[in-house]
Amino acid sequence: MTNLLEKALARIRTWPASRQDDLARMALDMDEQGITSYVLSEDERRVLEAAWRESESEDFASDEEVKAAYRRFDP
Repeated sequence: MTNLLEKALARIRTWPASRQDDLARMALDMDEQGITSYVLSEDERRVLEAAWRESESEDFASDEEVKAAYRRFDP
């Protein structure tokens, strides 16, 4: 067992039982899937490639545009 997993388990022991069970279910699901790498479907690959291309365009909102958008929600 790795040091990181030991550290995580020490903290997990302090969680409520229901949350520990949630993590246990996720770990068991991962175990059932085996140790192979996840393989993207063609649809997932297309979506990720489009998102990557969009991020490379550097067409992002400026800091001021983001602040203005958040101000709309201020009480």
